[in-house]
Amino acid sequence: MSIVHLFEQAVYTYYKKEFKDALSMFQECLSQYQNDKVAQIYIDRCRYYLKVGWDEEWDGVERLESK
Repeated sequence: MSIVHLFEQAVYTYYKKEFKDALSMFQECLSQYQNDKVAQIYIDRCRYYLKVGWDEEWDGVERLESK
């Protein structure tokens, strides 16, 4: 599987709220391309949601509450 396909699959899995599987895929992306800042952001988000949870209205959009 190409890294592009793996990343696309990881994003798809993330938005299905399957954070554990998505985390694994993003980590594989990062291992293949160590400077992938976007994969690292998704890794951090997956870890966050696995730790604190998410509500039923979660849509994946990150909202900033302050500047």
